[in-house]
Amino acid sequence: GDAYLMNNEGYVFTPPRFTDDMRRLGIINERAELELKVDTHGVREALAGREGVDFYTNYADARVVGAYAPVPVPGTQWVMVIDMQEAEAFAAVTELLNIILLIGLVAAAVIAFVAFVVARSVANPVIAVTAVARGLALGDIDQTVEVRANDEIGQLGDAFRQMIAYQREMAHAADRIAAGDLTADVTPQSERDALGHSFVQMIANLRRSIGRVRSNALNLASASEQISASADQSAQA
Repeated sequence: GDAYLMNNEGYVFTPPRFTDDMRRLGIINERAELELKVDTHGVREALAGREGVDFYTNYADARVVGAYAPVPVPGTQWVMVIDMQEAEAFAAVTELLNIILLIGLVAAAVIAFVAFVVARSVANPVIAVTAVARGLALGDIDQTVEVRANDEIGQLGDAFRQMIAYQREMAHAADRIAAGDLTADVTPQSERDALGHSFVQMIANLRRSIGRVRSNALNLASASEQISASADQSAQA
């Protein structure tokens, strides 16, 4: 992440994390302090006296999740912004989506093997389920299993219907998280539900990360207030 303080004109006066990169790219000449002017959604909101957490594009034209707030120092219009790139914040979501895809690929391989060994009388239902499995392997969870019977093939169809419902639930939760909605809740299907438990852990970690961003913002505001108070005392001395 990246944290910086700015004055009322949007110029930073604390060095951002990526100062060396900005100097190499020609964004700044010598140093960022009082040279780099930031005009992002987070800065505009903070300068307008509002605080919050949102998704927007930062000064380096990268998508970030950021926390912003005015700094409560009397006699100033300082603002504070803390950014974290979306790729960094949601790396766990991408990893879990890859797990879902892997599950689909494994399921397709299993069904292909079953179709090879079963009798011709059950070939058509197995082929239908195989088509569903292949769709899942491509990431298409909008699948319907029409196979219904009172035998092993029917049980296979029931199992696939349960798996499709579960993957839809996980994908819906992942979409909500990717959209910044951390109120999404996932209930693991069992103690052995590795994907469900991973989702629960990921959501908890993201909530803690956002909490740390807010906590760091408050600590930075407190430090700025102490600096301002010390400056006032020095001026009066």
